[in-house]
Amino acid sequence: MKDLIAKLEVVKDEKSFLAFFRALRKDRETNAGSWGSEKIEDYLEASVAWAEDFKDIQGYSVSDNPWKRVADILYCGRTYH
Repeated sequence: MKDLIAKLEVVKDEKSFLAFFRALRKDRETNAGSWGSEKIEDYLEASVAWAEDFKDIQGYSVSDNPWKRVADILYCGRTYH
């Protein structure tokens, strides 16, 4: 989990996004029980729901960097309901 968060925090371009994406896959593989969704379609829906609801989350501001924004959406979809 620490590796995943560390990789999320430094996403700025395609290379760093892909490193984060690999860490996200590994997190799913090793910590599936902590994810809110069992099926990919439920995870993707949770990611979209989080992206639409983000404006109500205090302390979060949308990144100007699209690579970071997508990484945030994917990361938060892990546990969003």
